[in-house]
Amino acid sequence: MKIRFITSIVLILLVNTLFGQVLYNETNLILSHDYDSKSRWNEKYYIFPMENNGFMISWITDKNLDKPQICMQKFNKYLNPIDSLTFYDINQKRYSSYQIAAQFYNKNYIICWDRYCQIFNKIGNPVGDKIEITGYQDHSLKILPNNNFVIAWRGYDETGACVYWQLFDEIGNRIGDLQGAENTLGPQIYTKTYVFPDGKYIVSWDSHGYWGENRGFYGQIYTINGERIGTNIRLSEKWRDGYDTEILILSNELFVLKNSEDMQLFNVEGKKIGNPIQREDDKILNLDGEKWMSVWIYNMSLYGQIYDYQGNEVGTKKLLKYPWRSVENIDFKNDGIILLDWKMNQYGDDIIDFMCNGLIIDQNGNLVKHEFEIFNYKKIERYRNYHFFKTLSDSNYLVIREQWVDKGNYSFSYNLYAKMISKVPVENKLSNFKIIYPAMDETVLNAKPNFKWNRANLWNINLPWEMTYNVYISDSEEFIDPLIYKNIEDTTFQLPDTLDIGSVYYWKVQAVNWEYDSLWCSNVNGFFVSHDAEVGIDEDETILSEFSLSQNYPNPFNNSTMINYQLAMIGEVRLSIFDMQGREITTLVNENQNVGNYSVQFDGSGLSSGIYFYRLSVGSEFVETRKMVLLK
Repeated sequence: MKIRFITSIVLILLVNTLFGQVLYNETNLILSHDYDSKSRWNEKYYIFPMENNGFMISWITDKNLDKPQICMQKFNKYLNPIDSLTFYDINQKRYSSYQIAAQFYNKNYIICWDRYCQIFNKIGNPVGDKIEITGYQDHSLKILPNNNFVIAWRGYDETGACVYWQLFDEIGNRIGDLQGAENTLGPQIYTKTYVFPDGKYIVSWDSHGYWGENRGFYGQIYTINGERIGTNIRLSEKWRDGYDTEILILSNELFVLKNSEDMQLFNVEGKKIGNPIQREDDKILNLDGEKWMSVWIYNMSLYGQIYDYQGNEVGTKKLLKYPWRSVENIDFKNDGIILLDWKMNQYGDDIIDFMCNGLIIDQNGNLVKHEFEIFNYKKIERYRNYHFFKTLSDSNYLVIREQWVDKGNYSFSYNLYAKMISKVPVENKLSNFKIIYPAMDETVLNAKPNFKWNRANLWNINLPWEMTYNVYISDSEEFIDPLIYKNIEDTTFQLPDTLDIGSVYYWKVQAVNWEYDSLWCSNVNGFFVSHDAEVGIDEDETILSEFSLSQNYPNPFNNSTMINYQLAMIGEVRLSIFDMQGREITTLVNENQNVGNYSVQFDGSGLSSGIYFYRLSVGSEFVETRKMVLLK
């Protein structure tokens, strides 16, 4: 098994970190490994939150067909690996369904595969022996508030497929006898488990086959100690519907059953409350204040409807976003609901644009944060992309993009990309900005010059249409009868019209956000079109159009490394070095500098090996931080 961890460029952008309250970070490739599909071990990743917004990823792989393994890797909040990769040998060659995993309230975790489960402590060491169960399909695993856990699975007996479940304590000892659905109900599949706030749990399954009068979707409720409450409940008469059926726990006494056609409110005795709610393809989630919400897609539009605990509508349905494609990834915490969506533009058979966007709404269905971009890949080779996210705290989410590339002969390469985002909305306020090129008193050598300005919002996390610019060009300082170019989504603009040679022009830019607030640039520049200016677009014209801070080279380095950066405007420049504790080690640059490219050497001979950070700030216009590794 070939595995490598990428400690690539990452900008520290978490709430209340050393470098300020920044809520968004660059994409980071955190994991890359090979996988052989002939092994029949299916890839699925589980994310376990750790302290300080760190996390651990686990997966099962079998690059070596004779030695399948559980792999575990911990990461800190900066998306860098912590310690070395941990392996746990499964010691079996048969193929398996997906692994399932869960985390205990004491931060230990359990991973199940095939007919076995193993508990691990929070640093990745096995706790006790493997736990063996009697089935290997349709696993369901849930942790109870007292750290006991329930495993349900599909097995087989003389009547065919049967659903079983077992309660265990936190170290894997069985509590009570093995439980199962009565075989008089016919073959059973699609078992799932759901936990009430007080620790009661309900095991559900789909019963179908040869006894038509018993077909349907069933559930059985237990106390936190595994004592059966009543008999099994026939929640729905539909059969073979378990795959599309979801139970939402509302309180200790209420839950909602959603299937492929409708939703129904129940109490813990299995009695229906109110009438079914007819709607397809919903996602449902419990809100604070005795309310729950259904969201769905219709005609490429995202809708939401809130209900009370009696099943009554609260207000009318709301159009949350158009266009929108998916409600597959959705979560709710106290301060809002976050949803992920993906979009794809295709160019022929093999080239695509692939985008993943987010949306935040509050528990009343009101928009909190307009659609924002998470991943955006332009004209890349077509391969599988799958997005999912994990809540690491009440406000921070880890968003994972899984990518696999077919290498032929049943061999694949898997890559995981990560971003850390905050559910706390970033206000889309306009901030002061300047125009850059043509600069004041500049002489341009093309009658169709390029124009460049700084962006007018502090953090560039919005979709292009959320922030647009209008460019004004005039031959008078009063901008009488100016040329106006509107709705420019970038901060660069190639003039389509030809200016008069040998003339003076003035230009300025107006920024407009999606709330239709507007702000003019803080400066107006005048420039002269040279008598020798070319007429036509000068594709070779070079403009220092943006600030940038490059990765140091070499990295890792032994004692000495070079740091390169680019300035798009004159400003007060500060380049500083920090250690892992946020202490400033030294300041390499602290002076006013002109537009241009710069290189600075850093000598770390007096420092010990480790991870350090270098930060470039240019007034209030630009701040960026990068990581470097000193190895001696």
